[in-house]
Amino acid sequence: IEVNTIDGLFGAKYDFSSGLNIIRGNNSSGKSTLFQSILYALGFEELLGGKNAKTMQSVLKDQVEYANELHKVIESSVSLEIENEEIVTIKRFIVSPTKKEQLVEVYFGSILIEENMSCRMQQMYVHSKGSASDNFYGFHAFLADFLNWELPEVLTTQGETARLYLQQIAPSFI
Repeated sequence: IEVNTIDGLFGAKYDFSSGLNIIRGNNSSGKSTLFQSILYALGFEELLGGKNAKTMQSVLKDQVEYANELHKVIESSVSLEIENEEIVTIKRFIVSPTKKEQLVEVYFGSILIEENMSCRMQQMYVHSKGSASDNFYGFHAFLADFLNWELPEVLTTQGETARLYLQQIAPSFI
């Protein structure tokens, strides 16, 4: 989690192990911010009751309180590294003067752990037309393929078949 303010850079890095990870800590230690950031990076913030940055904590989009001072946020982002036979790093901006909230940058390699800054990057989108079905620009279509999930076909209101959206299945795992 990276937050750039008018007074400098703030953020946090969390390392997870394979298998079950339990997030625990004192009140106001960032548990909810971490959990919401993971959902946001994956494009599942609808589980929080909305879309895009409006679902995120104030510390990631408005101001950071540190040393009894408030620091206005200029830009913030969440990066998440996931692995399934290969490693990809997902980066999504919460606040940015130049990047849209629907944009997801997918790096084909480890930029957080191995700091491989030379890996290929593909821009993809969430919450936009085709983001669940476009195999090149649709982040959820990419994520379903990356996870090797064959999403079930369902009937539309027009009587045609379409793949079930990944975000309709995600609550079962979160």
